[in-house]
Amino acid sequence: MGTFFFTSGDGTRIRGWRNGGTGPTVVMVPGLGTIPQAFPGLVDPDCGFDVVSFYQRGTFGSEKPADDVAIGVQHHAEDVEALMDTLGIDRAILVAWSLGVNSAFDFTVNNPDRVRALLAIGGVPGGTFDTMLSSLPVPATLRKLTSHSLVNALHVASPVLTEVSRRVPVNQMTARLVSRSGFMMPGSDPTHLTELLEEFLRSDWRWFFTLAKAAAGHEAMDVAHLPMPITFIAATQDALTSRDAIQETANHIPHARVRVVEGSHFIGLENRDAVLTELVNLTARAQEHEERTRTDGSFAGGAAS
Repeated sequence: MGTFFFTSGDGTRIRGWRNGGTGPTVVMVPGLGTIPQAFPGLVDPDCGFDVVSFYQRGTFGSEKPADDVAIGVQHHAEDVEALMDTLGIDRAILVAWSLGVNSAFDFTVNNPDRVRALLAIGGVPGGTFDTMLSSLPVPATLRKLTSHSLVNALHVASPVLTEVSRRVPVNQMTARLVSRSGFMMPGSDPTHLTELLEEFLRSDWRWFFTLAKAAAGHEAMDVAHLPMPITFIAATQDALTSRDAIQETANHIPHARVRVVEGSHFIGLENRDAVLTELVNLTARAQEHEERTRTDGSFAGGAAS
């Protein structure tokens, strides 16, 4: 995997990465603090796809913006546009995870001609905080309030969290404990999970929860009009995004499908084969859709990447 830098529209310097693979171009839209280690199947250069992505503003080598409020969903969507422009990518398949799904749909709504298809993993297009904690005994009417309160509390406690997390010894024993914590589920390769924890536990947690608070205000979007194929992947034990909310969203999109898999929110680690399978299937659907719309004379996009 190689890394590089590009400049977003507001001048923020963003760190990007590319898996070095060949095949259809995939732009991965990162969720909150997402790092490549969360999706080892897509980082693998032999996965059959040319995968490009970036680190969110202020994380893992990307600069914080000069305007400290420029960290909303729309700003991450602008970073997607800047990444594609920098690399000369006219159109691509988007893959997004968690809160990255919000940014991916924001970009798609504003740039539908640049998106061949969208794979949304463990997320919904806005209103995310309404769907959190669904696997826990929290009444639906209190989920949003509870989620906001939890994030605010963690933001206050973040200096302590940062100090403590950096002292946690990271090894395969730690990885096994985390994978059986209930927040994650057994199924992750201990080596891959160790690599994730080594990087992730060194986060600046105050900034992490600052990003979370910025994303909390992103309301549910109307995406029923999107014409491209869309696949949602939902996990059975996801504490952060409601499987029912994902299904409800998909029900209103003409070309959307839902794949339910066993596991937690960390689908890329626990079900990497399912992610790749759905990406392959979605690519085939995108090709069929493009051929059909060309035949109908209604295809408005550029050449497929």
